[in-house]
Amino acid sequence: MLLDAASNAQQGLKDIINPLVHPFLALTAIGTLSMALIQTAKDMLPLRRWFQRKWIQDWLASRAETRSDEHEAPPQEKGFAADPKAAENDLIRMATSGDSHAFYELAIEQLCGQMNAAVQVSLDNAADHKHLIWCLAWLADNEDLNAILEPPINEMRRVQAGDPNANRLVVDKYTAARNRVSHFIQRSIDGIQIAAGSKWKLRLQVLSIALSCILSLVGLISSGQGGTSLVWAIPMGIFAGFVAPVSRDIIAAIQQFRK
Repeated sequence: MLLDAASNAQQGLKDIINPLVHPFLALTAIGTLSMALIQTAKDMLPLRRWFQRKWIQDWLASRAETRSDEHEAPPQEKGFAADPKAAENDLIRMATSGDSHAFYELAIEQLCGQMNAAVQVSLDNAADHKHLIWCLAWLADNEDLNAILEPPINEMRRVQAGDPNANRLVVDKYTAARNRVSHFIQRSIDGIQIAAGSKWKLRLQVLSIALSCILSLVGLISSGQGGTSLVWAIPMGIFAGFVAPVSRDIIAAIQQFRK
């Protein structure tokens, strides 16, 4: 009796699961195919480079404009207006020796890492990188910008040499100002990484859903479901589109394993 009950329960589970397996496999196949097509397009076309170049350019332009609208230029920089194009060129020159393709082809985490390394070097000689610092430190105070644009080089050397007559207050003021400006720059870079990464993933998600809807529609029409194809293609495409990122992660893991 117990074996019969177990057998009946097993058969009941099969009756429940079997109708769900084939549609799920079909949707998984559609999602995998759409992600494979997207990955192929990414490999053949510089989609990431186009997106990140446009994003960084728009970000620098908007921050330069915001800074100009909300803050007057530092006293020694009257008439100065940040040029986002000059800031971008300076950033690329410092990050990848002027190779814009190499810079924008990086994953957003690596791109922001290169930005961080470039900015730390530029802060050592801020006067030569005013456009870049002006855009990235768009929330910093003018007093702090003034301090780092004209560092007390002589006093810093005297302090390092152990001169008891060196004005340590001036050096401490410069160090504190640099730390505050560096903090605002770091938060700007973090914001770029979070926002750009999120937008890039959203675009891939939307593209995978749209492509999955098209593939679902083609599959339904080819199977003779012409009358209801459009009705079912949209929900099937949406579900398959959400399955696609899982397929993408599996493909990425396989590629990483092959390397």
